[in-house]
Amino acid sequence: MNGYFICDRGRYGFDYTNHPQRPRQARIGKEEASLPQALRAVRERLEQIKKTSFSDSIASLGSTRGSLETQGMLKRLCRSKGWQDPIYFEESSTATKVDKAISRLDADVAISLREVEKADFILAIGADPLHEAPMLALAMRQAYRNGATIGVIDPRPISLPFPFLQIPSAPKDIDLYVSLLIKGVLDRSSVESLGQEAITFYDKIPEEYTLDPLFKEAFTTLGQKLRNCRRPVLVSGLDIVRLTTPDLVADHALLLKKMKERIGLFYLLPGPNAFGAALFSPQDSSLRNILDGIEKRMIKALILVETDPFSLFPDQGRLKEALEKLDFVLVIDYLPSRVADYAHIFLPSRTPFETASSFINQVGRLQLAAPVHAGGIPLSQISSGDHPPRLFHKEIPGGEPKAACEILAELADEISFSRDDLWLWMANENPVFANRSEGVRVSSGKKNGHSFSLDWLMEREGDWTLHDEFELLLVDWTFGTEELSNYSRPVRQVEKDPFLLIHRKDAERLGLQSSDQIVLHLDGGPLEVRLEVQEKMAPGVLILPRHRQLSWQKIKTLPGMILANEIKKKK
Repeated sequence: MNGYFICDRGRYGFDYTNHPQRPRQARIGKEEASLPQALRAVRERLEQIKKTSFSDSIASLGSTRGSLETQGMLKRLCRSKGWQDPIYFEESSTATKVDKAISRLDADVAISLREVEKADFILAIGADPLHEAPMLALAMRQAYRNGATIGVIDPRPISLPFPFLQIPSAPKDIDLYVSLLIKGVLDRSSVESLGQEAITFYDKIPEEYTLDPLFKEAFTTLGQKLRNCRRPVLVSGLDIVRLTTPDLVADHALLLKKMKERIGLFYLLPGPNAFGAALFSPQDSSLRNILDGIEKRMIKALILVETDPFSLFPDQGRLKEALEKLDFVLVIDYLPSRVADYAHIFLPSRTPFETASSFINQVGRLQLAAPVHAGGIPLSQISSGDHPPRLFHKEIPGGEPKAACEILAELADEISFSRDDLWLWMANENPVFANRSEGVRVSSGKKNGHSFSLDWLMEREGDWTLHDEFELLLVDWTFGTEELSNYSRPVRQVEKDPFLLIHRKDAERLGLQSSDQIVLHLDGGPLEVRLEVQEKMAPGVLILPRHRQLSWQKIKTLPGMILANEIKKKK
């Protein structure tokens, strides 16, 4: 399904497994302890908090990088103890968009990367394949080599290893441009068979719209190629788009399905197991809900399982203050993360390479991963790399960590951890987990998406900016922004320095030019960054990669809006 190539970030980004500062020993406070000692201390602290307050005073945060076993065991633990249900997303907007996407990925339209290669037309919508999903960019390249036309509707200066047509569009216009393009190739008669909602949806799309003359030719060409193709694919990003975009793209796939031999739909989900996280997540939940509870002193303890909110959550000031208010913080992870510094007790876990685990991929197929090595401290770190230690033990040095799901099972006071037992519990909670066969398609079982909704039009009516106001977009970049590969020494050697992208016309209006050091005056304080001026991007937006060397978390809310007079050249 995924082929045998991997991208450079995947090939060299696993270095966190052998990171010199990887935590391999449990800690109580700043003191190292055995895992049994630390587990006893965790139980005592949590029981004490439950006795002195109430069950809902204990919250937990999982992640999209955790396996299904870890995500499921965390929820089972919380249910067994009467704690709050765990949350798996930092932002409710992300949770909502993922929820909508997986609810619209039915077997008739969901396609794999191999199937993307067979497309004769691909339209990437609010997606930057090279930086957000390099393997998708490779599949698109293969499709191009087979004769496919590639189009992109996105505000960023997209770069791909093959020719393509781009319509630079601010996020607020993406839904409209996609709708105009697809309506232009549809016959109303083909829509009528889908029912009155589809007809109303079709009729409400404007007949025409003022488009920058520079891109009219590209828009016309894309329309002609889409009309004549047989196997189109719609690729939708979820990061920078509006809440309405996942549903809208799925609706257009349904419309095209009536005219085409085969239609494909591919979403860029955030994280290797975002699909699983959405299946376990409560509705409309996010880290912000937890922070609200902490600030109101309703939440006294927080359990963080293989997640570092500092790597993804804006408003680091609020996050830091909330963590300092808690009576107890438990962190379970294999990374030397920033949030681990706030842990009252830290429990080391194994990486995905060291334990059997399951994930659901972008297409909704279950994938099983076997452990490939036993872990432990690398020879280069334990003895300067020239000879193994001259002491002999039964255990592997540095091999104390357990899988996070096993640690959580022990906290649940289960006699022993059994994957079969856990999957049975998961299947009782949600029938989609009844079949554990590798490659099986997992239906979300959710009905959160609404076909042929007109919400996108209402959203657009209220989506406007002032003349001297920019939308500040936080984006991923191939190197320097992804959480796990940020711990990789080889990846760090090739990453670019932090930068901010701006359209040429906007730069000229502000009296700025490439390589200027500028200061953005944000809610969380000033942010200094180097400017890069671009031509092939949408005006009215600023594009800022979430670089690990940049304090982008000074942005408190997303989407971020910034006035022109808040962008200053450093003196």
